[in-house]
Parts: sequence; structure tokens; C-alpha cells
Amino acid sequence: MPSRALLPALALLVAVAPAVRGDGADDYLEQPGVAPPAVLPSEIQRIMLQGFMGNKEIAERLLAVEPAAWPTLPPPAALLLADALTRRGDLRSAARVYTQVLEQAGDQAAWVESARSGLGWIAVAQGDHDAIRRYFGLDDGKDPTHLGRVLLALTDAADAKPGAPAVLEQLAQDASLGPLLQDVAKLGVGYAHLWAGDYVRAQDAFRRFGGDLRFTDDAEYGAAWSRFRAGDEALARAALSQLAERPGTGSRRRPSRELVELEPSAVLRAGVAGYRTLHVATDETWLSQMLDVDGPRLARAALKLVDRSVASRPAAGGGEAQSPAHTDEPGVARAPAPRNPAGPQVSGPAEPRAAGGAARDWVAWVMVLAFLGAIVAALLARRAPVLRR
Repeated sequence: MPSRALLPALALLVAVAPAVRGDGADDYLEQPGVAPPAVLPSEIQRIMLQGFMGNKEIAERLLAVEPAAWPTLPPPAALLLADALTRRGDLRSAARVYTQVLEQAGDQAAWVESARSGLGWIAVAQGDHDAIRRYFGLDDGKDPTHLGRVLLALTDAADAKPGAPAVLEQLAQDASLGPLLQDVAKLGVGYAHLWAGDYVRAQDAFRRFGGDLRFTDDAEYGAAWSRFRAGDEALARAALSQLAERPGTGSRRRPSRELVELEPSAVLRAGVAGYRTLHVATDETWLSQMLDVDGPRLARAALKLVDRSVASRPAAGGGEAQSPAHTDEPGVARAPAPRNPAGPQVSGPAEPRAAGGAARDWVAWVMVLAFLGAIVAALLARRAPVLRR
């Protein structure tokens, strides 16, 4: 997404005129005594274009141009069209227009660099790491820009490449990058360890961030989530709860689970998605916006994940989850054994008796029956009449 800077309105409309001629386009050209800049350094030309990125009126005019006429647009107008298509979410068409600029711009370095940058950001949005390296790296035979160095290091970190955290550490100390990119690299150190699965180092890197205030909540969230992934659930939940109480700084939309878990592709995609609402920004500012994930919003969503994770985990030994009262942690009393509840009790099945016990029972029954039989016989004898001789 090339975001460069202010080109005078006349120069812009002159560039657009061949494709949208008519409906008063000639009026824009008939401005005596005013002409677009002739030859300017490429960086100045790129900066001059920036002011029209995200301009709704200009975007609507360019989006009204039929796709068949897109090849007739001069590079500045084509770049603005590609930017408008990107903001609309039509990355495929945007890539087509950026590629057109690369083919037509020739030796106009400003437009070539802007088109390469646009294709690079689309690669970021699509998670195409090879394309990121191609457009921000060394394919054009030049050393990467400061932005490219940081973005390539983040891409290597997303791929969990060995050495990526160390490279970002070095970039964070490189004063030539400027404070903004240094802070991005410093925050990237935490992400690099997290994406490599080294949660203890990730937590430490996030906690000692100490950079720009805009990233403070992101660093705090990264530290809390790393702590949770390291298994320290209680302290992680406490940190997330504290962060969740703060007001959010970005979108109110519910974040995806992948973003809550700080998956690299989700972090990069979320940053690019926010470009649609951004009016003007340099590539450096845009990269910083990408890593600004709104810690409080993610913390609120993370608390639900943490609670579900803890609730669904079976207790040690494979039984049901233990009640907190059954823990042996210091300061937690063990609950007394429950008393038998009032009311009728349902007894379980009796255990089988031993063979000797069963034999003794039969002898007792025989003796009882014999005794009862003797009593009955005696009673009958007393009632019988006496025979006289």
C-alpha cells in the first residue's frame, strides 16, 4: 500500500484526465500558469502522492473507470486506483493494477517503488512470506530500506526461523531506523520468541519493552498471553483481568481466536485490514499500526478462552475437575468430610457371606424349628382327652 505524500491537485487531475476525460475534465486542465512538477527526486514524488490516499472523491472517480481502461491510466492515477481497490478489499484487482504500474513505469523510480510497496503489503495481507521477501527484499538489486529490514525480520520471526529474535534485538538498537521502527523491532522481539514457542523469553521481552506508549497495552497483553502459554494460569488471568478493565483503543469488533492467540498470520492480516479506514500514513507508520492490536480488547476475549480452557481440563488422575476446596495450596483450608444427609438411605448391595457363616445359619434355623416343634407337641398333648378304662 503505497502511502506517499502531497501532490498538487492539478498534477493529480492531469494524470487522471486521459481515463476520465469528459464531464468537465478539460476545466481542470485549463489552469494557466500552473503546471505539475517536472523532475523531482523519486522520494519527493512518492511523498507528494500521499495526500490523496484515502480521498473519497478521488477514489470514487477512479473506481468508476472501466477495468478495460485501467492500462490507459498514467502511473500516479493507477497507484491511486490500486490504493482505492485495496481499501475496498479487492486485493486481486489491486495487485493487477500495481503489476501494470511495474510494467509501464520504466525508469520512474518513484512509481516503481510505490508499486513494489503496494504488492508487498498485499503479500502481507495474504500471508505470502515469499512475496514479502521479494517485494521488500533484494530482488531489485538494492539493499532493503529500513522498513524492509524490520518487516523481513518480522517475516522470519513469523516463520520461527532461528536467529530472528537476535536480528530484531539488533534492529531495536539501531538508531538509524528512527524511534518508530526501533519500537516496532523491540516489540517484535517478544513476538519472535512467542512464535518460536519460547514463552518464558517472550514474556520477559514484552515486560521490558519500555517503548512508545501506543504499544504499552500490546506489550502487556503479549506478556500476559505468554505467561498463560507458559502454564502460569493464575498470574496470567490476573494480568488479563487488569488489562481488560481499560478502554479499548481500536475496533469494537470481536477479534478472531487466532488474533487473541497472537498467531502471526492473524496479527499481520488484522493490521492490513485496518488500512481501509486510514487516510494518510507512511509505510513506517503503517507497520506500527499493524502491531497495535488493542491489548484491552484482546484481553477481554482472552479471559473467556482461559476460563474455558481451565474448566474443560480434567483433574489429575483423570477424574472430574477438583473443587478449589480440595486443593493443598497454602492458605486454602481443606473442606471437612460431608456428613450423612438426613432422610432414608439407600444401601448398596450386601457383600457375599463367607461359606462358614452360611453353614452356621442353617444349624441355628434347624435348632429353632426343633424347639418350636417341641412346644407345639406339648400344647397338643395337654388338650387331648383322657381315656377311662
